[in-house]
Amino acid sequence: MNTDSIKLTSILTNLIDNAIKFTNKGSVELGIRMIGQNIEFSVNDTGIGIPKSRQQAIFERFSQGDNSSTRQFEGSGLGVTIAKAYVEGMGGTIGVESEEGIGSRFYFTIPV
Repeated sequence: MNTDSIKLTSILTNLIDNAIKFTNKGSVELGIRMIGQNIEFSVNDTGIGIPKSRQQAIFERFSQGDNSSTRQFEGSGLGVTIAKAYVEGMGGTIGVESEEGIGSRFYFTIPV
């Protein structure tokens, strides 16, 4: 694989840090697999999950899964946005699957 290692490290760090932050108990797992001419990375957690109505908004700058004034977790809301920009800049795609109270799966593919 020939890619920008600094950007790849930043993407994985942002996604793993978020998974750890939002998982009080359970697990955080990193997955890697080949899909055709792409490599897919995934970060799966058993954390608090993201409401369906907020799943696309978290890819926007300064936006979080919980946008209420009483939210429990702090942060700038830029980690996933930066990850998305880096993934797309490397010719890939990023997405999320999540269910409240069950956990989340963030995944991205980049060309090999």
